Amino acid sequence: MPNKKIVGYILLLVLFAACAPGPREDPELVAPSPVRPSPPQVVTPPTYPTVIYRFAREYPTNRRDVVFLVDRVEILPNDRMRWYVGFFNRSNSNYRVGFDTGRSYLTDEAGNAYPLLDSSYVTNESLRAGVRRDYWLELPAPRGQADEFTVRLFSDSSAVFSAVTVPTFELTLPEAD
Repeated sequence: MPNKKIVGYILLLVLFAACAPGPREDPELVAPSPVRPSPPQVVTPPTYPTVIYRFAREYPTNRRDVVFLVDRVEILPNDRMRWYVGFFNRSNSNYRVGFDTGRSYLTDEAGNAYPLLDSSYVTNESLRAGVRRDYWLELPAPRGQADEFTVRLFSDSSAVFSAVTVPTFELTLPEAD
């Protein structure tokens, strides 16, 4: 038989718990709004002005109906310049296009050389009849006030048969945009 004192204490606790007031509802208290995480902070790198020279010039190639194009030159903030160039095949024949990115370069009026650092060119590409193919070429930024360039794009040695070659040509940067 359980101890009467223990049973009494248990009954007293049950009675106390049953009679204890519940949580009060105060009409002036408003439930807090759910906590929303703050949006992630996006760190935007600083932007520097890019100088853009627009051309839309055509230069002849060794194929009568295929031209080499220079659309624009951008002077980038990372001490590089990017040339946007392309080939346009106006003929009814397919040709191989390209240049040797390891040997091609520019020189300025002071004789400074600018080697190709990077490009979107893929070796020995086919240029179908009536198609234009665009590329970019990245070189060191012009030194000083250089604005006249001699462009030397050597043919890709793997594109010997039906290859389009670009003769050396001169280009002067116009006024920037």
